[in-house]
Amino acid sequence: MQEKSATYRVRSPFIASTHGHDGRARFVAVPRGSLIVAPGELAPLGLVDVECDGKKLSVYSRDIHERAVKIDESKCSLEREAAG
Repeated sequence: MQEKSATYRVRSPFIASTHGHDGRARFVAVPRGSLIVAPGELAPLGLVDVECDGKKLSVYSRDIHERAVKIDESKCSLEREAAG
């Protein structure tokens, strides 16, 4: 059974890690207002693989809990349609 994902809107910026074209880890800022897609069930601690603006990022689940708010999927699809 595939795990359902959840979408979050970032309320306060935080740092994430990603891999550059050379395979080396890079730190990037996830800005306020960004939408991130994460696994449906987040552990209280540890790293979580998410997607943000088409990029795969690793973020601490604590940052998601403290700095983002879960949004309704129907609102998210309406925002995507309005942007496209």
